[in-house]
Amino acid sequence: MIKNIMLIVSFVLSSSVIFAQKIPVKGVVLDVKTTYPIENCTIRLKGTNTFTVSNAEGKFTIQAAINDVLIISHLNYKETIVTIKRRNTKIYLNPVPINLEDIVVRANVLRDISQSSVVVDDIKMTTKPRNVGDLFRDIKGFGIQKRGAYASEPVFRAFKYEQLNVQYDGGMKVLNACPNRMDPITTHVIPEEIAKIEIVKGPFTVRFGQNFGGIINLVTKKVATDKKGVSGSVAAGYELNGENLSTHGNLKYVTGKFDISVDGEYRDYGNYDDGNGIEVPSSFRTTDYSVKMGYAPTGKQRLQVSWRQSFGRDIKHAGLPMDSPYDDSYLAGLDYKITDVSDKISSFSIKG
Repeated sequence: MIKNIMLIVSFVLSSSVIFAQKIPVKGVVLDVKTTYPIENCTIRLKGTNTFTVSNAEGKFTIQAAINDVLIISHLNYKETIVTIKRRNTKIYLNPVPINLEDIVVRANVLRDISQSSVVVDDIKMTTKPRNVGDLFRDIKGFGIQKRGAYASEPVFRAFKYEQLNVQYDGGMKVLNACPNRMDPITTHVIPEEIAKIEIVKGPFTVRFGQNFGGIINLVTKKVATDKKGVSGSVAAGYELNGENLSTHGNLKYVTGKFDISVDGEYRDYGNYDDGNGIEVPSSFRTTDYSVKMGYAPTGKQRLQVSWRQSFGRDIKHAGLPMDSPYDDSYLAGLDYKITDVSDKISSFSIKG
């Protein structure tokens, strides 16, 4: 009798060991509504760190024992818990809708009208730009129409010349006097003065004037009025190919209500050699300066007067049949702006 009991106990224990052994359990995860296979489901063995992921056909294989518990999860489905009863199993998941909150994007088209704004970082430039036209060199969608090292201007998606309305600080323009375009606006502005380049499209004819291929607004750097007192900077560069010299300086004086900023630049560029060692006639000398004076009687008002002059000498144009002995220009501007005028008028500005 005792012998029979021992045999029964041994049989039960051996059966438990057999059932507790890990075996490859195969399965497939399906959508309960469409019966389509679900990819990238995480199948985890409860109470352990063992897990696997379903493939593109929803199939998976995991080492587990009969009566082990599997936890199946997916971002788009409700988490499901199943108990293993056989080596091959099908698991159905219920989809869970993902509710996203509304995302509302608002823009004030009267304040921010530029569709593209490119910030100019002169610190990252490997070479000093010869004029503002060089700043368009790395901007997508733009090309450069060059007639030499001095006169170059942007081309935007095949639009050029008068088809583009190129302006300075949102209103000021320099009209070229030469029909061969030896003197575009890009040659009369100091490149280091430019803070960003705005590309504007749309119904803004009243504000900016007639345009056909878009508006390009060259925005100059604003005077930092938060730093009081006198400050300034000086920079210079030299290039071997052409023996090009470039210098630039800035001086600012800021008080509580008054500020003045002076920029100056001198460039002396020689003829450069192309890749074949042929000298290209492209030399020029320029002297430019600009002055900005601002007065803020209150925290909501600002009056600014600007003046700049550019002097070009002995300019050679490799792409034109003639050269320029001189190219002089001047530009004056007057700006007034007041903010928070009333509940219905946020700001009022005058530019002349």
